[in-house]
Amino acid sequence: MPIILFTFVLLSLIIGYLDSRLGFREEEIRNHSKSNPVLMDIQKSLVALNISMAKMEEDRKSNDT
Repeated sequence: MPIILFTFVLLSLIIGYLDSRLGFREEEIRNHSKSNPVLMDIQKSLVALNISMAKMEEDRKSNDT
């Protein structure tokens, strides 16, 4: 019985790690947000924030050189 429990926990950790690394969770959240307007607004805000952060980083690099 302890071997089965240990194997289950180990496999769960491996599956959770792969889920995070391969991005299944983000895809699921993106699909779920399409049906929920509040989550859709949050996702749009995050995309806009990422774009503005990238522009700020690009401006900072161009000013440094």
